Amino acid sequence: MPYTPINPTEAYDESRFKTETENLGFLEGGLEALSRDPNNGAVIGKLGEVLRQNPSFYASQMNPTLKARTDADGASREGRKNLDDYVLNNADSIFGLLGDENLIGDENNPGLLSGTKLQESAGDDEYNAFVKAANERADAHQASESPQKRAEYVIRKMKESSTQNWMKNSFGLFGDDSTWIQRLFQDYLMEAENTFRLQYTDKEGNVDNEKLRNYARTALYVAKNTGDKDFFSALGQVAGSKLLQDNPGN
Repeated sequence: MPYTPINPTEAYDESRFKTETENLGFLEGGLEALSRDPNNGAVIGKLGEVLRQNPSFYASQMNPTLKARTDADGASREGRKNLDDYVLNNADSIFGLLGDENLIGDENNPGLLSGTKLQESAGDDEYNAFVKAANERADAHQASESPQKRAEYVIRKMKESSTQNWMKNSFGLFGDDSTWIQRLFQDYLMEAENTFRLQYTDKEGNVDNEKLRNYARTALYVAKNTGDKDFFSALGQVAGSKLLQDNPGN
């Protein structure tokens, strides 16, 4: 049968969650591929297989690329929204899929606690310090996307500083120097990375997985109480990626 987005009210089923994650990966990846190469026959065929269970379906249409992109865009939008709601409704089961390696992740595969902005928990000073450091790191990485964002980030950090008057004066003299801004931004980025890492490592610099697991549980609790859809979207993507990695081809 044609692709049908997951029903958000369904009870958790690992096979269904894996299949939906895989299908959305094909749809979103296919759209990205067609934006680079609109006439990619292999991608159009794969979209036909996922959406219509017929790899030749779009090739028989008047405008194969337009039809495939239109269908994939609509299906992926509905599918992503439904999957995020499904994750929210089955959060405990899906959270249970995560291993310690999925909480922070790495540069190419962000983890649950590093791939989205977190919200603070009233009265939990230790957790809130972690959230502040995690969100500052996220801001710094987002700023690295363009020269303008890097400059804006540097200006914000300088305004927040009450002690670096010499640096503020230098910015007034060299603020138009892109090389100077880039070097200063890299210093701020490194500071954000180091501050973040200090929140979940011991005195020897080793990762404290139990502390991270407690932070993740608190983040889940806060997200449930606030209805933080970005958190549940991140949870679904991190858990879905792990499921596909652990069960390739199944």
